Amino acid sequence: MKHVEITTGRIIKIDKFGSRVKIAHGEIKQFEMAPMTMYFGVTGLIDLTAFQENDQIQFELKRGRDKNLRIMAMCTLEQEQDACLN
Repeated sequence: MKHVEITTGRIIKIDKFGSRVKIAHGEIKQFEMAPMTMYFGVTGLIDLTAFQENDQIQFELKRGRDKNLRIMAMCTLEQEQDACLN
């Protein structure tokens, strides 16, 4: 089983102090997750001030050794763009 997946979603809320983002996302098959809205922690490499609520984003999720999912990379999708991470 891979421990990383790149997917898309929409930012609902940004918690800059808690280093986490609430995202509405579709199905994430790699982690057997149905579409839902939930918080994900972000790594210290991500500058949350670069994002706003309602941004359409692409993000890379990774399951850590502690079994928690974290966003390792994140970028804003422009209108009708389907990918921004390489």
